[in-house]
Amino acid sequence: MKIFDVHVHYPWWDAEKATYLDRLRRVCEEIGVTRVALIGRRGQGNDEVEQAFKRYPHFIAGLAHVVLDVDTPQQIREYAQRGFRGLKVILPSRNYDDPAYYPVYQEAAAQRLVILFHTGVVGGRMDDPQRVRLRPYGASSARMHPIFVDTIAMALPALKIIGAHVGYPMYDEACAIARFRPSVFFDISGGETVRRHLLTRDLLGVEIDWTKVLFGSDASSDAARVAAETRAWMAALRDRGVGEEALNRLFYGNAASLFGLE
Repeated sequence: MKIFDVHVHYPWWDAEKATYLDRLRRVCEEIGVTRVALIGRRGQGNDEVEQAFKRYPHFIAGLAHVVLDVDTPQQIREYAQRGFRGLKVILPSRNYDDPAYYPVYQEAAAQRLVILFHTGVVGGRMDDPQRVRLRPYGASSARMHPIFVDTIAMALPALKIIGAHVGYPMYDEACAIARFRPSVFFDISGGETVRRHLLTRDLLGVEIDWTKVLFGSDASSDAARVAAETRAWMAALRDRGVGEEALNRLFYGNAASLFGLE
């Protein structure tokens, strides 16, 4: 089975970067991951992801990290011209569906770029004083409620949207949006917590169709997480009797279609 991991972060820390791509490729070859969507970091991090997908064009699809409060449609157009396949957005100072952000979304749709929205609560200590300076004033998990993706999808039906983490923990809302908006998909990244919630509540294949979910590991400097999450999800779904057609859609087919590979 081919696997497409749509949610992998290029590491921020210089010490991790020198060997990262080699480690990532080795792990992916062992587990059967044939393609990853690699997420950059605004500035140098996006440049490094560009170098990565130019080095491995059949393995890496680049997602440029953009800051909705700063970046312009011209910058989105430039990312597309450079060969990025999509964008990653997180922690805006306004709600995702604020009119101020629509020029960016419109340009992304025009350039046929996928946008991976963080949806739901942000993990980690985001109130740490050492990290506050890295974010715009007003940034909050409340700005990334999955319902805002619904507004965007209705206004721009051609825009290809992935909501990360199935909107953790607002799963019911995310599932309903996926049901009614053809251009909206959700990835199942988020580790053991999201996996436990989705499985114990029997959401996958019931509340959200197999055609609307994508595999994501949310791996970063720990490339081994790709393998760990792949194995954990594969085992859990097979234990529940999920068939091969549904597994193929979740692990590869949906993402390949969304990114224009099939």
